[in-house]
Amino acid sequence: MRDLSQIQADIDQVKVDLANVHGNEAEVYTRIVGYYRSVRNWNKGKRDEYNKRKLFELSCSRTQSAGSQTEYNTKQDMPQTHIVSIELFTKKTCPNCPAVIDFCKNLNVQLTTCSVETPENEQRAKEKAVRSAPTVICYDSDGKEVVRAYSVEDLQHIFVSEAIA
Repeated sequence: MRDLSQIQADIDQVKVDLANVHGNEAEVYTRIVGYYRSVRNWNKGKRDEYNKRKLFELSCSRTQSAGSQTEYNTKQDMPQTHIVSIELFTKKTCPNCPAVIDFCKNLNVQLTTCSVETPENEQRAKEKAVRSAPTVICYDSDGKEVVRAYSVEDLQHIFVSEAIA
């Protein structure tokens, strides 16, 4: 069995080895407004937008966002859990919000509506990584987020399949 001094010596050696690691800076090119350009030459706003982009993984057919919520591209990919409550984020000037609100009111689930014009709800939207209105977050009986929807069509796919399951 190793004693503490041997472990500390190994840690110190690894630190020295890591200090001597030198790599090359990678040049990353990606599309911005219709053409490819080096990311390091982008302005701060575009670089921030690039960092918030979602990556699509064809192998598992889902997108993973920076907020670590999983958005499923097909109903077959969504876990089969029962949705018991939804949280709806809206904005007064949003043209799509009234239709989504009407659809949600007719569902047999607990509905919480959050207008992002109030400071409290704006903060809640930031905590939940909500970036557009309307956004509907569906929760299971354990209070865990199951899926998100952004339109009446998304909700129809979720709740029609929910009724069948």
